[in-house]
Amino acid sequence: MIRSAENTSADSPQGTSGLFEDKKMKNTQKIYRSIISAAAAALFLFTAAGTGILFAEESRTGYRLISQRTSGDVDLVEKTFDAAGNLLLEMDPQTQQNVSVPKTEENGGETAKETSEENKTEKDTPRTVIQKIPMKVTSRQKYEEMYIQEGNLLPGERAKSTLGAWHFLENDTLVKIEETAMKQEIDLSQPLLGVDIKDSHIHIFRPEGFLTRNELDTVNIQGNTLLADYILPNRTNVQIGESWKQSPDTMGMLLQMDLVFNLDIRTKLADVQKNIAILETSGWLEGSYEGNTSKLEVKGKSYFDLNRGRIVWFGLVIEEKRTAGYITPGMDVTAKIQYKITPMTESKNLTDATVGKIAFDEAQYGLLLFEDPGKAWRVVLTPEWEPMNHNEYQSNFRLISDGELVAQCSIASIRDTKNTLELKPEEYAAKVREMLKEQFESILDVKTMQRDDKTEITRVDVSAKYEDLNLRMYYYLLTQKGTSPKQCTVVFTLEENLVEKFGEANEEIIQSFTWGQ
Repeated sequence: MIRSAENTSADSPQGTSGLFEDKKMKNTQKIYRSIISAAAAALFLFTAAGTGILFAEESRTGYRLISQRTSGDVDLVEKTFDAAGNLLLEMDPQTQQNVSVPKTEENGGETAKETSEENKTEKDTPRTVIQKIPMKVTSRQKYEEMYIQEGNLLPGERAKSTLGAWHFLENDTLVKIEETAMKQEIDLSQPLLGVDIKDSHIHIFRPEGFLTRNELDTVNIQGNTLLADYILPNRTNVQIGESWKQSPDTMGMLLQMDLVFNLDIRTKLADVQKNIAILETSGWLEGSYEGNTSKLEVKGKSYFDLNRGRIVWFGLVIEEKRTAGYITPGMDVTAKIQYKITPMTESKNLTDATVGKIAFDEAQYGLLLFEDPGKAWRVVLTPEWEPMNHNEYQSNFRLISDGELVAQCSIASIRDTKNTLELKPEEYAAKVREMLKEQFESILDVKTMQRDDKTEITRVDVSAKYEDLNLRMYYYLLTQKGTSPKQCTVVFTLEENLVEKFGEANEEIIQSFTWGQ
């Protein structure tokens, strides 16, 4: 597998040196997303403000547990989330490094190629220890939600989108890893979000612009409020004490697991008091997230208003144990979530005119904005590109697909352009060859492009070799001339056998590149 990039000089083209030393997994967005996905799922709280008549004979014939939520309903959502536990990292006891970091000359002198199964011996098998990193998350959020379209959780061609709109009002989210506390922000000056839930995917997007990775991880907590009523049996004549089994589709979506291997989660009509049906949910689920296996124990209680035909309160406690993997850390976390939703007769934020601006365009789903800390440039990334580490001059990303590390990307601002501003394409290719030294194999292609914003782009495709790994590398030099010239280098590194899977991901990022301040 390709190793993670470390900082390289921002004054010259990058080589493979440093591209294979991973940092300890402490990327805030990644850890936060892992915590949330590991910890939680919930449905939601709605106030019991409806009117209606509950016939006396219903207690004898059973109760109608069918959602009456309709298109156009608007609610005020107040969400609380608390989680605590440990992140789990597999560590090499000799090097004290995460075993997900392939060995290099700098950190152990071994090759990155895995030993074949037929030649592997007990000596080759790493003896690892688990490092526990304490973590805690607290989150309080408030937003308005419009239910636009009822869908289903069926796969493939039978799938129909559940559509909604959110207008965020408040967010106070804090993540604490060991002794480091980090605020998770949402840009409340752009509060409108669209939500499309279809075919085992939850797409949350900003209609006019892009969410950042940090924002997406903050709002995309399991137990999406648009899916609240999916836990209901949707039938009449339900007796007190009667229970029903939750499906893999429902719980997999609510818990946002990539795969559900097995589960036994049931919901029971425990009691009815003053037209409120009290539902109790409990059980377990086994599945996977980003390639890591996970076991969840769930226990919850919810209130269903028989007059309104809506769930009016839901609280859930989840205990999750997830194994540590190559890509993401494991965890041992307990989370408590509850949602309160107050029906609104009118919303000044989610009007027909406002909601009408939301284009549910699948081509725009999942695109995230990343702006470097130095404000020199911006790129738009798909969620598969995960930020690793960054500073004022350089940012590193890795591309994860189906739990596999496919490629790495490093973007660096050139601070002093006097030696690089007038580089011709063949001169830049020569510098790339010089940088790679003995790792250089051959130049595959050199080309230049001109963008409408007067940005010149030189691209050099290289075949390289690092120990026994055959690599493909794409080097870009982006130049904007003028009274205040700017330059950036962008380097993509991947194994040769992953070129087809990688596709044109490099060009997608280059085309999205824009200059900052």
